[in-house]
Amino acid sequence: MKKLDLAEAADKFEMISDEHQLFYNIKTGVFEVYIDPIYSGIEMDCEKYERDNWISTPSQYDFREYDMMEEFADSVNVTPAREILFFSLEGKGAFRRFKDALLRVGLRDEWFAFKRRAYIKIAQEWCIKNGIEYIDVVEIDKPKNTKPIKSKQAVKPCKNAPKCACPKSECQNHGKCCSCVIKHREGGNLPFCLRGESNAV
Repeated sequence: MKKLDLAEAADKFEMISDEHQLFYNIKTGVFEVYIDPIYSGIEMDCEKYERDNWISTPSQYDFREYDMMEEFADSVNVTPAREILFFSLEGKGAFRRFKDALLRVGLRDEWFAFKRRAYIKIAQEWCIKNGIEYIDVVEIDKPKNTKPIKSKQAVKPCKNAPKCACPKSECQNHGKCCSCVIKHREGGNLPFCLRGESNAV
């Protein structure tokens, strides 16, 4: 049997949703998706996955993507960007707000690279646990940029935002990301730019 390419496994893992389950045949090296008939309306032979050679991959809930987002935010060493990302993770709608916040602080590409490494690491650990030989991905644990992540936008002094989306221009914290985020965190509510009421970046 050929070795499993960790990059391929990571691609498969990222596509897993709560509507289907992914299985891997340790003999043929093939991934196969089982979709619950409730969602697909099509009956599938689920019993075959209980036979020899088939093992299940981690489920969507094993990936803990929320934890990934927290770890990413923690890796950002620029105060405004870090505060905005952490604040976006509070309460309901965190996933959507986090995506908006990534665009706002200019770290979307860095997040995808971080997330990619996390999925490859999960694939590696899954292979080791199940005794599956794999083709390693170069520098999984040592990404090229090992320094704390800096936001392209947030490296500027935290005194003002050139394009503040908040309509309350008279507010003393208008355009001042750091002080604005701190004020709203203390008040237990979201800044205007994270409420989804504006697409301004």
